[in-house]
Amino acid sequence: MGKAKEIVKLRFKKLKNGEKSAYFDIYRNGVREYLWQDERLLPEDDDTAKEYNQKLMLLFEERRRSLIAELTIDKSGIANRSFNTDLTLLQWLDLYEVELSQRASRSYMRGYSKLKDYLSGFNADILLKDITEDFVVSFFDHLKEQPCTNHDERTLSFESCWDLLKKLGNSMNGAIRERYIDANPCHSLLAVCLKKKKKRPLVCLSQDELLKLIDTPYRQEYVKRQFLFACFTGSTPKTMESLCWKHIYKKDGRTWAILRQSRSGRDIEVPLSDMAVACLPPRRRAKGSCHVFECRRHTILAIHNENWRKEAGIETPVNYIVAKNTYASLLLGAGADYYTAAYMMGFCTTDYMEEYEGYLNGKRYDSVEKMDSVFSDIIKEAPKELEEKKQDDLG
Repeated sequence: MGKAKEIVKLRFKKLKNGEKSAYFDIYRNGVREYLWQDERLLPEDDDTAKEYNQKLMLLFEERRRSLIAELTIDKSGIANRSFNTDLTLLQWLDLYEVELSQRASRSYMRGYSKLKDYLSGFNADILLKDITEDFVVSFFDHLKEQPCTNHDERTLSFESCWDLLKKLGNSMNGAIRERYIDANPCHSLLAVCLKKKKKRPLVCLSQDELLKLIDTPYRQEYVKRQFLFACFTGSTPKTMESLCWKHIYKKDGRTWAILRQSRSGRDIEVPLSDMAVACLPPRRRAKGSCHVFECRRHTILAIHNENWRKEAGIETPVNYIVAKNTYASLLLGAGADYYTAAYMMGFCTTDYMEEYEGYLNGKRYDSVEKMDSVFSDIIKEAPKELEEKKQDDLG
């Protein structure tokens, strides 16, 4: 009896530059189709290229097996997962890293390297299918006892352990998408840690401090303009780096701006206050594609902001987190609701506004006081019989 024909075959096509493009040759029910892959094998001129190709071949093989599983679903509708029983957690992280490196930054990828180092010291041989909630809890306790890299006398902070746990949880979500596991074992602990995570204290500039900064000149004018613009728009340094003159225009008698949000990557269209417009540098003959603000390193901006703060004689730190909090306090103090404030600050949902709830508690009292002052005259002029009736009801 002859060998059964494979449903999915991995094939390659050599390119002119020496690289190899990979594709899957799928033959099913008498129909042939091709599924090309974005990643390419590099010419093996050095050890780095060889190591990259080895990881990429592992990724291609696992994708091929996933395709086979999807194409061989039985009558009950459950895919065959028997091919992935021997995949260890570290092997899966190697595969996940190759895929993630196509869309993540190098600094983010360094976190996965640290995660693998800690997992190797904890349990290097555990299989992916054997990961349970108990294993995740034990690993999290193990992380809390590990020494900090920069300070040997201290252990990892809660924030560092939380970040590593989130990365492990993201990799588990990737394993679910690839149908290696059915549920994320990190879900419960992530939910618990999210409640325990320390909230940053809400620090913002008071109105007097903001006026002091406005009145205090500084030798680097772009530093002052950029920070004050952030206080009146909630923009981050990356948002202002991408802001060009073509993104600022007038409509309905008001100056508007299209701001690219650094966290979500989406553009929001917001009206600019008169103070925000006053913080813009003079355009002169700049083209629409020219940047509005001078681009400087964040470390340089931090040094200038600190010097400017000392010259202004204020105690509150002058940084862009404080600037965003200041913008939130200005919006909420002006009577903006949660939805409007969340949109103006570039948040996708109103969940991020919960950290300003403490600020709102004080505003709620002020709102009731203002409402009482507005209707106090009406209450005084109310008919006597209505006042008596109200007293009877209260009694």
